[in-house]
This record gives sequence, structure tokens and C-alpha cells, in this order.
Amino acid sequence: MRLCVFALFGALLTVPVYAQANSITPAICMAITDKMDRDRCILRYQSLEERKEQSDELRQDLGQKARVLQRQEQISSQRGYGMPRLEKYSGYAVKVVFDPVIHSQRIKCIGYDAQGEYVYSRSFYLRPPADHGIMKTRDARRITNILCN
Repeated sequence: MRLCVFALFGALLTVPVYAQANSITPAICMAITDKMDRDRCILRYQSLEERKEQSDELRQDLGQKARVLQRQEQISSQRGYGMPRLEKYSGYAVKVVFDPVIHSQRIKCIGYDAQGEYVYSRSFYLRPPADHGIMKTRDARRITNILCN
């Protein structure tokens, strides 16, 4: 019976050491009396801090690369039918010209004024011989910028 209790008690003493390995602090390391264990704890703590710093740097780099790739994809998707440009069509309409239209596709364009506020949006279905669409609205004179996707 005593041997069983001692084995159980000994097992309980080792569990917190493994549990604390994930949340090691310098104070915990310095509290260890055995020199080898203390040195091992300090090395573990330093490597944990280094891994945290490396993962933070890697996360920032990956986030920046993802933003750059997303922007490049957005630009390349717009280049598939050419970057749109505005031409005045009439007092109440704006002609949106795409060069060139490679294949049939549906494109949604949003018109903005000089302050960057939304004015009008329209969806176009472009087929290869066509190279433009017309946005008819009474606010056509306010449209100065257009984004299509």
C-alpha cells in the first residue's frame, strides 16, 4: 500500500513540471535548485521566447505577402479585359471602355465621384467583339473614377 501511494505521489510531483514547461518564466527557472535542471529550464525558456519572436516575424511577413498577392490578383483579374477607362457619352451616361475583351464574362463596375463616394454601379455582360458598356444615370457627370471586377 505504501509503495502504491509513493508511486502515485511521485507521479503527481512530476506532472506540474511538464505542465509548467509550456508557461516557463525566468522566476520559475531560478527557483529550481538542481543546476542541470535550472540550466535546461533557462535554455527552454530562451528557445520558447525565440520561437515566439520568430513566429511573430513570420506571421507579419506572411500577412504582408498575402496582401501583396491579393492586390496582384485583383490587378491581374482586371487586366484580363483591360483596365477600364471612362469616356463621356452624353449628359446622363458614361461610356466604360475595356481593352481588349478576351472572353465572354460578366463584370460589375462601380462609379465613384472625386471624393471617393459611391455614385452608381452597373453590371455588364461583355462578349469578345464588344469593348464597352454604358452607365446611364442622372449623376453621370459626377462619376470620375470607376472600379470593375
